[in-house]
Amino acid sequence: MKPVLATLRQKGHINSGFIDDFYFQGQEFSDCAVNVSDSVRLFISLGLHVHPDKCALIPSQELLILGFLINSLLMIVKLPLEKKVKLRDLCLQALRGNKLTIQFVASVIGTLISALPGVEYGRLHYRNLERDKIHALARNNGNYRAFMHLSEAAKQELQWWTTHVMHASRRLRHPVISYIFQTDASDLGWGVTCTTNPQLQSQGLWTGEQRTLHINVRELYVVFICLTIFGMEKSDVHIKFELDNMTAVSYINHMGGCRSSACDTVARKIWAWCISHNIWVTANYIPGPSNVVADSLSRKHLSDHEWQPNTDIFHKLSKKFPKFSIDLFASLLNRQSHSEMSGENLSRPSRRGFTGPCMAHTNMVPSSSTDAHSAAKAVVVDPSSGVIETPIRQGSQHARKTEVDGMSLVRQHYQNQGFSDHITGVLLDSWRISTQKQYASYLKKWNLFCRERKILAHSPTLNQVLEFLYTQLHLSYSSINSARSALSCFLSIGNFPVGKHPIVCRFLKGAFERKPPANKHHAIWDVHTVLAYLKTFTPNSGLSLKELSHKLTMLLALHIKQSRPNYSVPPVIVPRYNLDPDVCPYLCLEAYLEKTKHLRQSVNLLVATIKPHRAIGSQTLARWIKIVLAGAGIDITLFKPHSTRHAAATAAYAADLPVDEILQRTGWSNATTFRRFYYKGVIE
Repeated sequence: MKPVLATLRQKGHINSGFIDDFYFQGQEFSDCAVNVSDSVRLFISLGLHVHPDKCALIPSQELLILGFLINSLLMIVKLPLEKKVKLRDLCLQALRGNKLTIQFVASVIGTLISALPGVEYGRLHYRNLERDKIHALARNNGNYRAFMHLSEAAKQELQWWTTHVMHASRRLRHPVISYIFQTDASDLGWGVTCTTNPQLQSQGLWTGEQRTLHINVRELYVVFICLTIFGMEKSDVHIKFELDNMTAVSYINHMGGCRSSACDTVARKIWAWCISHNIWVTANYIPGPSNVVADSLSRKHLSDHEWQPNTDIFHKLSKKFPKFSIDLFASLLNRQSHSEMSGENLSRPSRRGFTGPCMAHTNMVPSSSTDAHSAAKAVVVDPSSGVIETPIRQGSQHARKTEVDGMSLVRQHYQNQGFSDHITGVLLDSWRISTQKQYASYLKKWNLFCRERKILAHSPTLNQVLEFLYTQLHLSYSSINSARSALSCFLSIGNFPVGKHPIVCRFLKGAFERKPPANKHHAIWDVHTVLAYLKTFTPNSGLSLKELSHKLTMLLALHIKQSRPNYSVPPVIVPRYNLDPDVCPYLCLEAYLEKTKHLRQSVNLLVATIKPHRAIGSQTLARWIKIVLAGAGIDITLFKPHSTRHAAATAAYAADLPVDEILQRTGWSNATTFRRFYYKGVIE
């Protein structure tokens, strides 16, 4: 029917269709009547039969279509009365029943979902019921005839439907978007910026408890924080959020979800706040590179932003004096009283360049001039983080370097020695990206350790370093050694880098004796098993991009290379293997290059299998190798992607390839290294 409706639209008519139901609309009564007349005439000319009894051929401002009543005067859609009564009675039956079958609960959920187009906030009130059903099915091995009990949360949802369904409706359109906010969450804190009014910005730090939450939950929390800060005095407006997290976008637009109860809780909290303030929210996904302002705000720590009265003194004053009406120091991080500063000043930008909760401008104390401010020479040391803050420069909104996340401690160490930014960048490049990521986790732990104990992160004592390493003794020896190496990047005690200090070396030796590292495995998987599995992926020209990518990745992974410092990486030569074309890396590479020649956007060989087909990273590469290993029947809980080096070397040695040639191809210095670390017996 698409060509038929398209023909009518060319005449200026507004219509839509679903199977054999059609909807016609006009600006005036006469326009709608002409629309219906022309449509019926065309249908009949095509041999279609129009049922007069089933059709509403006279234009009306309220119309029943697809089981819902549409009111064009009030611009709402609602359920017919008989459906409302049926739905209410069904919910009451579920509430009164002591033992309900899973099948009955599933039918209730299906009925609720079918009514959602006519109930404004219905999506908020069925997820707990759905979770109860899912858990009951899991307990009863998928038997829908089994009995189940409803949780209190599910009963409250059913009670909501019985109370609201009789007068429920849903708006066909919402207010025009008034504000667009971009939000972002990092491990350090959160950031918010308004694209429609760039002066509206805010940022803050996570509490210790919030920092442990999943990143998806934190992304949703930022939206809630933004609403409480900027939406306090707004009503009957439409606010749009732009996030770089698809999960958060989905949970906001769908008013929750069943997969993550934590995300669902925050999403419901967001919508409960919006309902109480008559605000409508929507969310859109934006790529990370387009969210730079909010991302930058979430990663900056302004130490003079967060002040807090001494907790003990505050409690003593609270007992002695009446309840405080205003806490001038209050923010989401440091508040000690439920009564906070008036919301009118929560979004006012301060004169110091950062944004967030601040006092209103006042003439009681004159502000410093720009010249005096830019000429300040003071250097402030934050005792909690050990980060030295440089003077603020004129015209810089976020000039203070207060990053404390990951390798920023190392960067700050070099900058404190007077090295320029470009020199510092080269020094940091001496560590690979993978090494920086490995070190970053331990540097974050070190920073947290220093904050909790009020230690200067850049100048600890030997005993404080040992105390930190002691807190890591529950980890493996290699992990403790990585922590030592991370601290050695920027810490020295006496004339020794902290990792080479005799006492630290002695401590590491003791840790080794307490928990000596054990070999993960004494045997390796058979390369022939994986190659036999790859033979099933033929012909190369008929494989999907995903299958071809996985096959090529594994074949190339079996070609070992070295990239250590001072080692000249030889050209990677992919030979043709004529004995077995099905596992020939040359032919596979040739087919891959042909398939991706219009997809590749960079010089990188391997690209993602989904749009927009960007270059992949090491994590994706490792995941593809694990997929192939698992498909070949290899235990991936025991063997990791790096095991391809062991397997290839072992297979070469088993094929009587001379050890000297293996060493030459792989870049190992001597046969001892090969036999000790890379040669393994093959699992039968």
